[in-house]
Amino acid sequence: MSKSSSKQKLQDEAPSAKRARRGTPTMSSDDISDSQEENLSQVADIELSPEAEYGIIEHVSVKNFMCHKRLEFNFGPNVNFIVGRNGSGKSAVLTAIVVGLGGKATATNRGSSIKNFIKNTEQQGEVTIKLRNRGLDAYRPDLYGSTIIVERRLKADGMSSYKLRAKDGRVISQKYAELQQIKDQFNIQIDNPMSILNQDTSRNFLHSQDPKDKYSFFLKATQLEQMSNDYANIQQHRDMMQNTLSRKEEILPELQREVFQNEQRFKDLDSIQKLQKKRDDLMHIAAWAQVAAEEKVLETMQKELRQEESRMPKFDEKIEASEAKVASRETHFRELQDQLTELGEKIKELQPQHAMAKAEMDKEKKKERDLEKKVRSNQNQLKSLNVDKNDLQSRINELKNSARRDYEDERNKREAEIQKLQEHIQAQEAQCTTLEQDLEQFISALNRAKEQTYGLRTRDADIKHNMDAKVRRIRHLEDSRKDRLKLYGDFMPTLLNEINKATQRFHHKPKGPIGNYLKLRDPRWAIGIEACLKGLLYRFCCHDYHDMNILNQLISRYVPNKKQRPGIIVSAFQDQRYDISQGAVQCQDYPSLLDMLDIEDPIIYNCLIDQRGVESILLVETSQDARNLLRLHTPHNCSQAFTLSGDQVYAGRDQRYYSNRSTKAKVLQGDVEEDISDMQNEVQVLGQQQKDVQQQLKDLDTTIRQNEQQKRRANTQRLKLKDTINQLIYDKRQLEAVEDVPPVDVSTLEEEVATLEREIEAYQATLDDLGAHYKLIHKEYDTLKQQFSAMDEQMKNFADKVEPIKDDVLSATAEIESAKNHLKHYTNKKKEHVDNLNALQKRQDDKAKLVQEMIGKAKQVHAERIATARKPQNIDSEIDQITKRIEKEQQSKGDPEQIIRRYDETKRSYIKIKKELTMFRKFIEKLDKLLELRKSTFLVVRRHIALRTKFFFIMTLSKRGYNGKITFNHRDGELHITVQPTQGDGMGSQDMKSLSGGERSFSTVCFIMALWESMETPFRALDEFDVFMDMVNRRISMDLMLAVAKEQRMRQFIFLTPLDMSKISASHLVRISRMPDPICDGQSVLPFEPVNRRSDADEENA
Repeated sequence: MSKSSSKQKLQDEAPSAKRARRGTPTMSSDDISDSQEENLSQVADIELSPEAEYGIIEHVSVKNFMCHKRLEFNFGPNVNFIVGRNGSGKSAVLTAIVVGLGGKATATNRGSSIKNFIKNTEQQGEVTIKLRNRGLDAYRPDLYGSTIIVERRLKADGMSSYKLRAKDGRVISQKYAELQQIKDQFNIQIDNPMSILNQDTSRNFLHSQDPKDKYSFFLKATQLEQMSNDYANIQQHRDMMQNTLSRKEEILPELQREVFQNEQRFKDLDSIQKLQKKRDDLMHIAAWAQVAAEEKVLETMQKELRQEESRMPKFDEKIEASEAKVASRETHFRELQDQLTELGEKIKELQPQHAMAKAEMDKEKKKERDLEKKVRSNQNQLKSLNVDKNDLQSRINELKNSARRDYEDERNKREAEIQKLQEHIQAQEAQCTTLEQDLEQFISALNRAKEQTYGLRTRDADIKHNMDAKVRRIRHLEDSRKDRLKLYGDFMPTLLNEINKATQRFHHKPKGPIGNYLKLRDPRWAIGIEACLKGLLYRFCCHDYHDMNILNQLISRYVPNKKQRPGIIVSAFQDQRYDISQGAVQCQDYPSLLDMLDIEDPIIYNCLIDQRGVESILLVETSQDARNLLRLHTPHNCSQAFTLSGDQVYAGRDQRYYSNRSTKAKVLQGDVEEDISDMQNEVQVLGQQQKDVQQQLKDLDTTIRQNEQQKRRANTQRLKLKDTINQLIYDKRQLEAVEDVPPVDVSTLEEEVATLEREIEAYQATLDDLGAHYKLIHKEYDTLKQQFSAMDEQMKNFADKVEPIKDDVLSATAEIESAKNHLKHYTNKKKEHVDNLNALQKRQDDKAKLVQEMIGKAKQVHAERIATARKPQNIDSEIDQITKRIEKEQQSKGDPEQIIRRYDETKRSYIKIKKELTMFRKFIEKLDKLLELRKSTFLVVRRHIALRTKFFFIMTLSKRGYNGKITFNHRDGELHITVQPTQGDGMGSQDMKSLSGGERSFSTVCFIMALWESMETPFRALDEFDVFMDMVNRRISMDLMLAVAKEQRMRQFIFLTPLDMSKISASHLVRISRMPDPICDGQSVLPFEPVNRRSDADEENA
């Protein structure tokens, strides 16, 4: 509260301090005489103030703002006129100043949102304002330099951003708070309607006749309204503190009585404290007794460790003996290998000679066989010629002895019989063709029926398989009513029971199945999550391979079916969950897989991350949404997504997509009864389908039997016809084969016999030559065969020697393997022994560390060691007995610790509240005095500002020859303005509403000037101040404003007007800028140059 008061004090003192620097006197009503009022009208005689050093606007530029594509220009330090026709965008300049300096859209009366100021068809706009930052009151000149550049960027979505730059363009800050501090430093009041008076505010003020509106306008312009609100807020907080003080004062007497009661209970604790002291002494002894007990256990462990260490040399001896045996066997093995190598080289030397001898023998044998074939061929040919010669001779004799017969009638009969047989054959073939067509139809019908039967039998088998699977599933679901573990297999409860029994054999008891540790937060995602995790749900987690081997033994024993055996994941167990803050998927619209799972066990949590990367998997309800999300806007760290139906979508533009065939969750389903009911309905449907299929099979079997019978009958008839046709064809061919016998002529046959006899003589001579040659070849072959046999026998002798050596090599290899196994056995035994020693050593070290920790804890209980032979159990028993006695005492008198604590707490609370109440009273008293002083000062300041406004209003009216006054009614919050347009004509003062438009506009300008005199803002802006004035009032108003501006050179004035300013001359104090006429095609970059084209250097010199 004091901080708020200090801040308010600074705010109240700031205007007065700045007035002191300006040198403007503060006057009361008693100070102003007629002569002084006359002096007020002589503005030219007032001493000119210096040019402003801070807070004024040096430059404004806009881009895509309202009607302007781009607009930028410089402001002078004193008076600035912006002249332009209606619609040229003059008012956009004032709007840009308000928006650029952090004003709200509603403060401009030009739009309800920032995005309304962006030029049509554009996505963003920009306003840049340069503020002067010089002199002693400059804001952080070491950072910003002599100019502060305020840049505000507007976006089409209604958002905006700030950049505060130094004179050289460096970005110093992007925070609105920094801009607010700059405005506070320079006393820039963007929300003050008199600081920047736009058309709407000016028009409303001009037409408003309500004195309360004028008074409210006066309070806002002079910041008196803000001061009044601050004081009201302070008064509200003061009342709240007073209410809190009253409530605590009501509680204080009751708290004092409670302190007295607790003090009386505290004094009655002597007997309980004695028992507690005895118990504390026993607890000291118990602490050291536990240390002694653990030290005895440590001594036993050290003795066991020494015994195990003494066994180490035996293992070394066994290993050395095994290594020597391995070396001996390997030496013997190398000797055998050398013998084999030697024999191999000898065999290798003989192989070329052996091969050459065999080749020569084979070559000679081939010659013998070829010659033998020629002999045999000639013998056969000779025999054949003899047979032919004998047959011809017999034929000649038969022909010579037979008589000629008459064959003409026989030939005619034969031809008639052939014609009859041909007709019969054609008739039978036509009938056979018909039967073959019928047979093809029967075969085609049979094939179709068999194909249908095969398809139906396959379907029947599939239905039976599905029914059996669903019946098994129903049985599993029914069993899972009592034990959900059976969802993972009938064997699972028994297996887990055996794992529990074998807990002592494991380093860490395995965890599984993994699915049993998962709980769904939304049952709808059961199928999708099962499709993602798949077989991982059925697996077990093991700490190390030792535990895995034991678990494998149990699984092999209780799960005989290898296909049903669950998998095992080996990974060291950790009690802390992985930190996935950097790698987890980040998406506000869709949950991750981990978001849908409730996993209490950190080991299972870590396993899912290691094995499946679940931290990077999203869950998206539909496949289309998942594809669009992962192809176009892949969330950070997302690798893939799963849908409600279990479909899988990979991230990336070339994304892969896999559909899920399963329609039911197996182990993660929520409602078992519903799944059982669904399965039973599916079994009924499948049963009906099976009946339909079996009926179709029965009908097809009947059709097949009928077609088989017809097929056999048609085939039998076809075969009979074939036999008949073949017999007819045979008879026909027999008749056709009969030849007419020509007259007997045996001379030709006799010539053939003579030729055959000559050939027989030639073949006989050749055969004799071949026989002599064969004997020579056969003798040569026998010689080569004997040479090859001798060499082959030598090769066999070497080979016979190789085989025993190979057997010895195999035996030596087996002996080496056996020796190595012994060596490995003893090495493993030694390693196990070393591991056991290390484990014992670790246990001993852990126990020693525990003993040291217990000694440290015992010293915390009692610094000096207490020697005792008592067992800790006995001491604990005595402590329990004393504790029971203390509890009995406490039941009658109360818990000492609680009584002491309550007494201390209530006493501290009483003292604290009492002290706080005293401080609160003093603070409220001081606050009341300060607030009263502030309120009285506020009335004085308000009176002075009102008087100052009155006199300045009178002074400015007199420039036109008007009389008038301002009447303040502070109690009712009203401000009345009366004006007499002409001095000395006898007319009374008139209300503003009775004046003409020009007179009312001039009077309003005078009132604005009077309010400006009471404002401390560095710049003032007025839009279309002279729009309703006649030429005389406009000239006088202009002269008046220029005179005031000349008096206040440390202030900056910006006037916007649509009227001609050609009669006003530009100077180093007055800068006139003209807007180009509005165009229909949209605004381009404006050639905005001041009338007085003087450089900044010239202006500074002026």
